This record gives sequence, structure tokens and C-alpha cells, in this order.
Amino acid sequence: MSAATGRLILLGAITALGSLAIQIIVPALPLLAAGIGANAAGGQLVISVYLVGLALGQLVWAPVADHHGRRPVLLGGIVVFLVGTLVCAGAGDLATMLFGRAIQSVGASSSLVTGRAMATDTAPVGKAAAPLAILTSVTLISPALAPAVGGVVTGIGGWRALFWILAGLTLIGGMLALRMLPETRPGDRAPLHPHRLIGNYWRVARESGYLPLATANALISGGVLHLPCRLPLRARRGGGDAGAGGAVLFGRRVRDHRRDAERADDPEALADAVEGGRDARAG
Repeated sequence: MSAATGRLILLGAITALGSLAIQIIVPALPLLAAGIGANAAGGQLVISVYLVGLALGQLVWAPVADHHGRRPVLLGGIVVFLVGTLVCAGAGDLATMLFGRAIQSVGASSSLVTGRAMATDTAPVGKAAAPLAILTSVTLISPALAPAVGGVVTGIGGWRALFWILAGLTLIGGMLALRMLPETRPGDRAPLHPHRLIGNYWRVARESGYLPLATANALISGGVLHLPCRLPLRARRGGGDAGAGGAVLFGRRVRDHRRDAERADDPEALADAVEGGRDARAG
């Protein structure tokens, strides 16, 4: 694997953190809402606030990345995302959680902007599709695996463990980015006049092909997020266990068997923990 491909994979992994912060907590929404004393509507706000910040943050980071360069914006966004994740991990009420999620989303939006830009900055004219394909392929691994991983982690360590894992992954990604990702386009230092930026965005919005594509993308993204974000809360509201028969139950069974093994100090019981978890998953 070439160094350029390795950098693209790292960029994809860092970009995927933004999606991971949505998908990995979906199985834990009922437990998270209960843990911070919120109702079902408050639990859904944990997702909604993040998505709003993710969308608006890109409008701010894009001109900043053109002005100051891609690398400092990417690294700064990683730091912001890490701070927001730590706030969420220690949140004890809904207001603190939403504040942390807003910070998280602003940080995540920087990698969405700079990741794609850095992937294509050095590509020859007309050859941007290949690096974007690698970046997108790595990024799409996150929503495919995150709900199952989030369910298992929640069952074993509770919902706060999800944010500690996100913090650890963010720290690793930041250290690797600091070492492996060079600047791909130095800033042009053009003045960032608000009226000029608004004018640029207005011209884009008036392009004939923009609104149909943006609307289609919004509808697809909304459809993908709507069902998985509502199902856990609806199951809990209906009196059921949001994780029953799924990854959360698998994680809980492993945790319970491990606890029994430690209490009994029986090595064979620890092996039964894995078998018990597998039986729960199969059931």
C-alpha cells in the first residue's frame, strides 16, 4: 500500500468519526435518556442537535480552510470534537449533553470539509474520483458497524463507555494526523468578509442543479437516520427492552457472566461468558 493510499484511509477514518458519533449511540438512546433524566423527546434531541451543528459547521469551516489551509482546520476540528466528546461522557443532565453534542458536531463538521478537500487537492485534473472513492469507502464502514458495536459496548459498559471509546479513537486519529497528514493547500489569506461569503453561498444555492441534488441527499440521509433513531425509544416507550434480542442483550449477557466469573474466581466460568453471549445473540 502506497503512502498516499494510507493517508486517504486515515482521512476516511477521521471523517468517519462524525458519522460514528451518530450511529454508535443509537442503540443506547433509551439508556442515555434515562441516565441524564430526559424523556424520549430529549433523547431524540441528542441526535437532532448534532445534525444541525454538523450541517451549519461546514458553512463556517469551508472558508476558514481556504483562508488558513486544510491541515490546521482538520487538527483544530479534531481537538474541538474531543472536547465535546469528553463533555458528553461526563454529562449528568440534558442541557450539558446537548452542549457537548453541539461542540462535538462543530468539530466533526471540520473533517467533513477538509477530508474531502485534502483527498482531492493533490489529484490531477479530472482524476478526483479515485481518491474520493477510497475516502467514501472507508467512511461508509462506520454506519455499517457502529450500531452493532454500540449495542455490545452499551450492554457491557453502559452508555458513557461509548463516549470514552469515541474520545480514545479521536485521540489516536489526531496523533496519526499530526504525524502523517501534510498540508495539501496552503491558505490564500484572502479576507473573510461575511458579505462575500454570503454572496458565494447564495450563488451556489441559485444554481439550477444544486437544489435537486441537495434535496435528494437530504431525503436519503433523513430516511437512513429516521428509523434506527426512533426504534429504540419506541420499544422502550411500549414497555419493551430496546436491546432485547440484539447487540445490547449480547453485551449484557457477557457482562453478567463475566461478573459471575470474577465473583466465583472460576476460570471456566469466564469461558461460559462468551458462550452465554453467543446464545443470547443466536436467540
